[in-house]
Amino acid sequence: MKKSSMGFSLVELMVVIGILIILSGIVSVGVSRLRANGKRTQCMNNVRAYGTELVSYLDDFQGRFPTATERENARAWFNILPERLKRPRMVDLVPKQQEPTDFPERIPNDDDFICPSMTYERTPQQVYYCSYAINADLVSMGKKARIQNITDPAFFIFLCETPTPANPKVDLNTLLNNNENLSYRHRSSTIVCFADGHVDAVTKVAMEEENSVYKWNYKQATEDLVDQQ
Repeated sequence: MKKSSMGFSLVELMVVIGILIILSGIVSVGVSRLRANGKRTQCMNNVRAYGTELVSYLDDFQGRFPTATERENARAWFNILPERLKRPRMVDLVPKQQEPTDFPERIPNDDDFICPSMTYERTPQQVYYCSYAINADLVSMGKKARIQNITDPAFFIFLCETPTPANPKVDLNTLLNNNENLSYRHRSSTIVCFADGHVDAVTKVAMEEENSVYKWNYKQATEDLVDQQ
């Protein structure tokens, strides 16, 4: 009777190693997707909190949007909405500047303002640093911009992720002119808060297509929307 061979042959060993490599790759992709989904969820939760409070704010202030963008202005969205949510305001997080070197590398407790998928590259000279920015057209309209004038607030943008986190304003040109697409951090999608307070992840294609239903321009948003379906 032949003795049974012990151990693996070279071919069998190579097959096993190949299977392990494939399984490792599958697990790695799965873990990466889970992490990405977790970051996207956290980002949406940040913006959703502002959207929820925006609705209440508009009710309290006759439909006027919080359009200020100066860090010290108590009526800026990044000060008034967090304050109403009992969260830190931007003005409280950033110390008053004496010298550029006085600023820490990262503002403490700023997670409500930073998307976890964004690379944090704040320089000492940057007073303002935020993943989210207000629609620049709202800023230009100021107190004239009223929610009751907008035909379909579910498509008019209030806040959007921005590729320029040291600037408190964003518009479609900001996104189009940024070659690195830093605002589309979530699988080619960006997190958007609309004027009615709801939040969604909007794809790059949907945001930038010629006949996009998403509105940046306040005057256009107050006109009757053409059915583009």
